[in-house]
Amino acid sequence: MLRWHIERGVVVIPKSTHKERMQENFDVFDFVLSADDMNAIAALDKAESSFFSHYDPSMVEWFVQMVEERKKQHDSAKEVKNW
Repeated sequence: MLRWHIERGVVVIPKSTHKERMQENFDVFDFVLSADDMNAIAALDKAESSFFSHYDPSMVEWFVQMVEERKKQHDSAKEVKNW
């Protein structure tokens, strides 16, 4: 997937704490995907979110309200900073 994104011009920022996985992430620069591979991977996109529909205005509004409510409940001034 990293290589697919890179070939499409998308900036990728992989995250891992495992040395082996980090090396695998670097190894995406020693090959290219064929046009058939690129198309096959793109065809996997079902244009839907696993979490909620980003196209449903009521669902998006619900999500925004939930985030705003959590911001109100969380007082970052009370956080203990260890830095």
